Amino acid sequence: PGPLDAGFINDEVGRGIRLNYDFAITPTLFHHVGAGYGRRRSDFYPPAASIGYDNANFYKMPNVTMGPGKASPSFRFAGMQELGGHWDITIERGNTYNFVDSLTWITGNHTVKFGVDFRNYGYNVNYCLQCQGVFNFDGRATSVNDTADANYSVHGHPFASFLTGQPASMRQERGVEPRGFRNGYYSAYIQ
Repeated sequence: PGPLDAGFINDEVGRGIRLNYDFAITPTLFHHVGAGYGRRRSDFYPPAASIGYDNANFYKMPNVTMGPGKASPSFRFAGMQELGGHWDITIERGNTYNFVDSLTWITGNHTVKFGVDFRNYGYNVNYCLQCQGVFNFDGRATSVNDTADANYSVHGHPFASFLTGQPASMRQERGVEPRGFRNGYYSAYIQ
């Protein structure tokens, strides 16, 4: 992937641990207890971030910050192909804690199971839409010099405006807004 690549990398890792303990209380009554923890990481970021490009050193654009990843800015030309990435950089973390406790009772031809299940799930996400910046170019900067002229912006060319460094507009999110939620799940069962 190059510095103007429009692809993305999804780096996703999940890890977990679970401890169980089973024992017979009597020949017809069995106890099971378990506890666990799971961690999920899922990051979406531009490929340029994995090979060390950054705006301040590569593009010499110190005012265009990168957010949680490093990527090329997006250069959009009216009526032409976009250069660079259209990035939505996402950093996600999820944690799950669980505890289960159950009894199995065997009586004659019947088996009865009952128990409880407790789970606590937490999810955090940092999301940044177009943190690297989006520069829009149209023909106005290289068009006729009279804004009252009916041909204003018709005679100019978006790429010529790019070459002169005259964007029509620029958009960039400045901060990464962290969001998160927590959810508890508790249940009992008999079967």
